[in-house]
Amino acid sequence: MVKEKIRNWSGIEHEELDSKSWVQMGFRMGRDSSGETIREYKVFGEIRGERFEEEFWVDDTKILAYDFFYEKTSILENRCVYCVDCGEYATTPEFANAVSQTGGYCLDCAPEIDDEEAIRYY
Repeated sequence: MVKEKIRNWSGIEHEELDSKSWVQMGFRMGRDSSGETIREYKVFGEIRGERFEEEFWVDDTKILAYDFFYEKTSILENRCVYCVDCGEYATTPEFANAVSQTGGYCLDCAPEIDDEEAIRYY
């Protein structure tokens, strides 16, 4: 399990595909600029070894944090498949299936079948 220790954050969610593809979410109590107590969220991890991190501490923090967490989790669920042209990760099985059927491209980027100059990854 690839859990990263971050001080003052309590871990509440963790999903892992392998040591180079995982996502974790934590929260902590903090104070906003007016001194009001707020709950801050942090979503961080790696997708194919590329690190990401996002903190949420404004209105609707829980909703925004979970939306971001679920977006990253959907990438893991689709085995971190991505389009070789636009670089977008598959967040749905349909997208992942399209990439596998077009030689590495999403449907928006897939070259025409008779394009002999297109680079294909099989």
